[in-house]
Amino acid sequence: MNASNIDLEVLHHDLETSEKNAYVRALAVRTEAGWELHHCWALIGAQPPKWSKDLWEYQDYAFIARRVPATELAVLTSRETGSIFTVGPLAISVPPVTGPAQQSRRPSYARHEYPALPIPTTDITINPADQSARNMPQTILVAEGAPSFPDPISAWRAFFEDDFALVGSHRGPTPLTRLRLAENGAWLGRVHVTPTQLTVTVEGDRAADTELELFGVSGRSSRRLDAAGDVTFTLAQGLPAHAWLWLKRGTTLKLPLDRGHLETGT
Repeated sequence: MNASNIDLEVLHHDLETSEKNAYVRALAVRTEAGWELHHCWALIGAQPPKWSKDLWEYQDYAFIARRVPATELAVLTSRETGSIFTVGPLAISVPPVTGPAQQSRRPSYARHEYPALPIPTTDITINPADQSARNMPQTILVAEGAPSFPDPISAWRAFFEDDFALVGSHRGPTPLTRLRLAENGAWLGRVHVTPTQLTVTVEGDRAADTELELFGVSGRSSRRLDAAGDVTFTLAQGLPAHAWLWLKRGTTLKLPLDRGHLETGT
């Protein structure tokens, strides 16, 4: 939603001047010249749930998770060869990328997002200039101090999506880099629904002057907020059909929330 493009030069400047931390997960493939980046996922400005640093290093693949200054992500926007991305003990070469990058807004707990994040984000994807080098050579992954896998796609799914099942989707990483910028000014937290009311916790340090709207086939209502906190809507006839919550400031939607997030209580 709200998809647009961003020039690589603009993105490079934004990252180079950032004062935030980034929580990085990276997959590197061994080449004759050393480690080369195959996929990088990073959340900037917030810590992902269940975060911990990690390193699974196999003969031909390395999976690493580390916290780094967001400024170090600027090398991921280079169109030139020879850029080095240092993550923990690994010096990883970055293949040239092509622009522009694509960006889109994502709500918290967005469907089909792994890991699911409790805050909205702006997602930016960066693609390599040479798409033909995206194949992952098939091999069994075995190493001391790391879990074993029958193939690299299973290892990728376990490391990046916390899915250790050996059956199911065999898709691998698509973009070279996916950056997720935390939009933590204002967002929807816990939502609790009973037969007579709906209570929403609005979080963030810039929640003032936002509007919380309950949309549905009937019983539509909205509240103007002065600060973060709990907001309660009375439900005269229960939760309306096709119910959505929108947190917005002017014409900017902070977070659309679908019914899958609603918690029914008594």
